[in-house]
Amino acid sequence: MFTEIQIVEKILEELSIIQGLSVKEIVGDDQFILPRLIAAGEGKSIQINRQIDGLISKLALRLKRQEMAKSVRDRELVEWVRAKIGLYLVKVDFSFPQNVQAQFVLDNLRAELNTLLDSMKPSEFYFGSTFLNISKFNALSIGGVTIEDRGDWLSRMAENGHIDSISKLRIKRAWSGRKLKPRNDKLANILENRLLQALENKPYVFSVAVDGHAREAGKEQAIAASRLAMTGVSLLWRMPSQILTKCHLSHDRGPWTEFILASRESSPISYGIRKHGIQTGLKLSAEEWNNLLERNVSFLNAVSEVINFLLNNNSEIVNRGRLLNTLLQAMFWFYYACKEDNPTTAMVGFSAALDALSGGKKANGILAVLEARLGMSSSDIIYDQGPSLNEFVKYLYSQGRSRIVHGTSDKMGHDWSTTRGTAESLTRHALYACLDWVGGNRDEGYSSFLLKVS
Repeated sequence: MFTEIQIVEKILEELSIIQGLSVKEIVGDDQFILPRLIAAGEGKSIQINRQIDGLISKLALRLKRQEMAKSVRDRELVEWVRAKIGLYLVKVDFSFPQNVQAQFVLDNLRAELNTLLDSMKPSEFYFGSTFLNISKFNALSIGGVTIEDRGDWLSRMAENGHIDSISKLRIKRAWSGRKLKPRNDKLANILENRLLQALENKPYVFSVAVDGHAREAGKEQAIAASRLAMTGVSLLWRMPSQILTKCHLSHDRGPWTEFILASRESSPISYGIRKHGIQTGLKLSAEEWNNLLERNVSFLNAVSEVINFLLNNNSEIVNRGRLLNTLLQAMFWFYYACKEDNPTTAMVGFSAALDALSGGKKANGILAVLEARLGMSSSDIIYDQGPSLNEFVKYLYSQGRSRIVHGTSDKMGHDWSTTRGTAESLTRHALYACLDWVGGNRDEGYSSFLLKVS
């Protein structure tokens, strides 16, 4: 593998080869027909060839440091390096030794990179959401995620100067059903239209505070944090999938209609229609919602801690780090399992969530966690006339995860819907109990997490 300095030297070699060539000669047999250009400052640009373009991407990835793993995406880093390297390539004097010139380019790139990293200021991302349907909803903060009524969010944006007072009034008029005339201020007009599109049929807004991240990385972290908050709230109900299937972010795929066409021998085509992505959340009174929050303080504290662990770029938590990382991954799998239409795929997700809780210790590890946090015995029957906890977990892990993932299942095409429901219920109880314990034991780490309930 080439070092950073060797890659820069290769770039300079290629650059010296194409000096004086025509645009057509530089492009050669490149399938990307247009000239490849990089900025060189003061409105100038340098034409490069395919080889240099590839070397710049390799250099960017080699420059990526460990502390940037969560805060900068590879694509963003490549774009940064592409935007800056031309400033120094244009100053290269090929009469000087190549290694000296390469070091000059590399030193300046590293300095630019440090400046870029230092310039990543705190930011906030916003996603419209259906969430629940609660009368007189007051803003709720879960870790770095704040959930607000969209009207309250709009007022906060105006107070903070993120939108002007005219836009605030016009957007409220649009929400009340009135048609807006275009404004003379074109930029404000565009912003209003984008806000109305993003929040259409979305009565809530999820705001996520992100610090020290590049834009794309920050967006991805904010989406993940919002989904964790949704997952945490859904776990307050017996079947979280019934909540999550009605909770959507403006970033998610919108509602869609499934059309089913079929026929049997010697019969006309029959059809069916099924709606997906219902846009109205579960209806609750303000009193019911507030009582629910008051009864689950420890649990919600743990969800907040998991979200903050995700958003914390420095990962400063030492004693709780492994524990929070375990819960983060379990909640991740649980969210996608609940959102999944296909029962087989959902089974894999629920199994993966339980496996994450066990630290990857397979069926016996899952049983150990369930016994510790639920206070159950492996011989306990999990429902009337049903299997024991031990029997179900081993069946779920073997048939619902390992054999499907490894391609050895002989039950593809079987009806998993009943088993899916049991798996969701068991995983929900496990996740809730684990989070509630973590929230109530703020000084405990992973080793205590596995101790059995006394």
